[in-house]
Amino acid sequence: MERALQEGGGGFVWRPLAAEDRARAIVAMVGEAAQRGGVIVLLPEVRVRSAVSTSLREAFGEAIGALGSDRSARERYRDWLALRTGAKRIVVGSRGAVFAPVQQLRLIVVDDEGHQSYKEGRAPRYHARAVAAERARRAAATLVLVGVPPSVEARAATERGPYVAIAPSRPEERKHRPSVTVVERGSLAPSAATLRAAKESLFAGRRVVLITHRGGRHAETATARATRILSPAAAMHLDASSTPSDVARAIRRADLISATPFIAKDLVVDRVGVLALLDVDAALSQPEYRAAEDTFATWWRAARWTGDARIFLESAQPAHPAVVALTKWDPDVLYRAEAARRRELGYPPFAALARIDVPADRAIEVAKDVAAAGLEALGPVEKEGRTVVVARARRREDLLRALEPLASRWRAADEPMRVDVDPWEVFVPKWRS
Repeated sequence: MERALQEGGGGFVWRPLAAEDRARAIVAMVGEAAQRGGVIVLLPEVRVRSAVSTSLREAFGEAIGALGSDRSARERYRDWLALRTGAKRIVVGSRGAVFAPVQQLRLIVVDDEGHQSYKEGRAPRYHARAVAAERARRAAATLVLVGVPPSVEARAATERGPYVAIAPSRPEERKHRPSVTVVERGSLAPSAATLRAAKESLFAGRRVVLITHRGGRHAETATARATRILSPAAAMHLDASSTPSDVARAIRRADLISATPFIAKDLVVDRVGVLALLDVDAALSQPEYRAAEDTFATWWRAARWTGDARIFLESAQPAHPAVVALTKWDPDVLYRAEAARRRELGYPPFAALARIDVPADRAIEVAKDVAAAGLEALGPVEKEGRTVVVARARRREDLLRALEPLASRWRAADEPMRVDVDPWEVFVPKWRS
């Protein structure tokens, strides 16, 4: 990677150790590349004030243009102009920063490249990782995709494309990871073994975090039972309805925190003695092709702040590749299983998809139009008030070529179709409990 930063070009998928100072390594990359040109650093939307962002500001100060959503429109525009004129050479921001007018681009870093927030939900529905790859290619710049863990798409690119995988050795990985105890059960309520360990943790002055893989009353029931048995000094439940102040208060005060995956994947909690992953089968069985990958990524991200905490995973599927991958601390266990499954069933990155949201009374006709264009039509499916037709092709360029005349015709007729190429979710909205 050092040679690429000096000479330009090259693509890398980097999986750092949990204990590794990722921020310091990114600062070093940026410093090397900024001597020769411009740099873009992308962060997930929720982490525009993360350790990486803070370290970059401390290292480069006013040389940084910040285009995160946490800044006002006036501040973003001022930095955009500074980048456009070359007065600033480094930009740090969320997905929109990938379009920053950086001069003489030398490096793009996409931190936590598999995070959902890199996919834009409004038209044009781009993925910042894909735009970053194209910008790097055109500018002969170096692209570094930081995976915690790497997405299936990024990992596949190291096998099928020009990207190079950089990962710690198996002994290093296991040395820096806590042990995982798998409790074979299918109940939402925490097991006796988990509760016993949690009680010991609280007694020792350490915190307990429960990740409940169901929302609503299910999660509240599990939290209530754990609170009743453990009698913590302060307990809080966090889900998609929790405000930033709720999250901050829980991190500051609560010694028992329960959270759904939507919140848990971006939590950072200290002094954790026990992390319990409850009823994980509810997430693994979600009707989306990337359900296992998303669920595993939540566990892996949470493990970054557990330190030497004990991890308890409760599942009726102890042999599931995601469960085995966590117990072995080896993301490639899940990648190999997911790659084989997606290749066989025709899902990305081994096929290309477009989700078309259509009026219910036009769904059958749209599916026929998609098939007539030479694409495979899946659906229509009605789910949660939406009607969806999915178009599939073996190659992305074939998908785009066939969809373009259809989309043009729908636009000309002012028909309310919504086309999303490379959709994050296919048939159901993202689980946001």
